[in-house]
Amino acid sequence: FDVKQVRVRDHGTLARIEVEKTEITKLCNIDAMDEIVFALKELGFKHVTLDLEGYKEKDIGKQYEKEIITIDKHVRK
Repeated sequence: FDVKQVRVRDHGTLARIEVEKTEITKLCNIDAMDEIVFALKELGFKHVTLDLEGYKEKDIGKQYEKEIITIDKHVRK
């Protein structure tokens, strides 16, 4: 599909595809969509989505820190 950066996020039965915003249109044709959906459903996903916000690079440390804070708020002491 000739995209520079791609990520598929696994959300259980949902696969969320991220590519650069400028490359989203490369995946928006019937043949590409059918091929991608087929391949991801073969891997066990029931739903396949394309993230319209595009590929996002996140600071893993900050993400981990936020998850800890969220968990700590819900843990009874």
